[in-house]
Amino acid sequence: MRNTQFVFLIPAYNCEKEIKQTLMSVFSQSYDDWRIILIDDVSTDNTTKVAKELVERFGYSKRTSFVRREEKYGEVRNTIVEVKFLADREVVVRLDAGDWLTDNDTLWYLNQVYKEHNPAVCWTDQRW
Repeated sequence: MRNTQFVFLIPAYNCEKEIKQTLMSVFSQSYDDWRIILIDDVSTDNTTKVAKELVERFGYSKRTSFVRREEKYGEVRNTIVEVKFLADREVVVRLDAGDWLTDNDTLWYLNQVYKEHNPAVCWTDQRW
């Protein structure tokens, strides 16, 4: 069975101060089959600029795409719109800008779950 390809859908609104931690938590994953779609939901700060600089600095430009909304969509609508364009084998990881993965092996573990059980949905809980 193939490894799972994960796609991070990251809706962002005015999180220039938090986006670095969000992206670094993805960049530091031990599992390497992922890409990012960052959706700027009409931010009025430098969220996209900060994110693009970080993506380029760490060499993830080919794995990251940016979407800029001209009107406010909100988290749910942003997710629904982008999911339509994904390949069947891609698994969505919805990560709010400003949130982050707390473990560098998160995707490795999720890959094992998808290989063994092939779930339609895998919902995780937050760890504080």
